[in-house]
Amino acid sequence: MRKAVANVTANEGDSRDYTGYTEEVRVAAANIDAAFPNRTAFRDNNGAGRLTVTTATGDKDGDGDLDEVHVLGARSFSVWQVTGGAGGGVTLAYDSANDLEIRTAAPE
Repeated sequence: MRKAVANVTANEGDSRDYTGYTEEVRVAAANIDAAFPNRTAFRDNNGAGRLTVTTATGDKDGDGDLDEVHVLGARSFSVWQVTGGAGGGVTLAYDSANDLEIRTAAPE
């Protein structure tokens, strides 16, 4: 009888950072829309100023500033089924996607 073998991986989001392009910026340095609620306090280092966010999304009206602040990172895990012997591969058996985020954000 052959035992099933699986690998469980913790998944994380990562920013795009290339020569001449990066989407990472700290909130304190981000171009945030003037209408953003509590913008000054939010950008302060005692607020979220040191938080790293993406500039690739969040400009909802196309005017060059962030109307929404999106944080990088995923909170998910995957289960990979190991198939075959020495020359075998792996098959994705399960991915939690955003299930952990939804469960932790849901009201009790």
